[in-house]
Amino acid sequence: LIDLSNRKEVITEALLKVDKILPPTLFIENLLLQTGLPHSKIQRLRYGIQSPLIHPKEPDLAAPTKTTATFGFIGTLTEHKGCHIFMQAIKSLPHVNARFLVYGDKQQYPEYFNTLESIILEDKRVQFMGTFPHENIGNILSSLDALVIPSTWRENAPLVLLNALACGTPVIASDVTGITEYLGKDDNVAVFEPGNARQLAQRMESHLAMVNDPAHNQGN
Repeated sequence: LIDLSNRKEVITEALLKVDKILPPTLFIENLLLQTGLPHSKIQRLRYGIQSPLIHPKEPDLAAPTKTTATFGFIGTLTEHKGCHIFMQAIKSLPHVNARFLVYGDKQQYPEYFNTLESIILEDKRVQFMGTFPHENIGNILSSLDALVIPSTWRENAPLVLLNALACGTPVIASDVTGITEYLGKDDNVAVFEPGNARQLAQRMESHLAMVNDPAHNQGN
């Protein structure tokens, strides 16, 4: 208890010994300033990433042409990442013809994963894909018609968002601190109220309508 009561002072004292602190978001910068750290020690620096590589596969003439839109979630299967909001939105769209892929470790938080399964039940449109090597992220993102980031709590510039933007993959994301700060006016991103599964479902339906629009497809 004594250590916890002194936690803020100990952290601030340690940070004062650092020459330069590079927070990636405005939110973190403000937190540091609230501890009393001088402006001169803080310089906000956005995360940079190497553009994901996309490795084209040889065409499989026997495979059917993809006709179903695909929405994906990539991340930790835990409460604040909001995959349950994604599941609730899918459940509210029983007649939508789409695929919903979830990339994440099913065994890391088994109770939460059980919650996801209890929401979605036997919906065959949903597939839990497990994890993948990071070098495959370009191919994964390029296979999606939209990436869903349904975080219920503030983020710290999630790398999956930055990779999606670099790949040109459309994104449907929670309007939370640490996500919206990284969005530009030309980015193909739709936002929704955090935790609002109904609004997420509306954003997915709108995106699906655009994907299925012949004029849109001809433009691509």
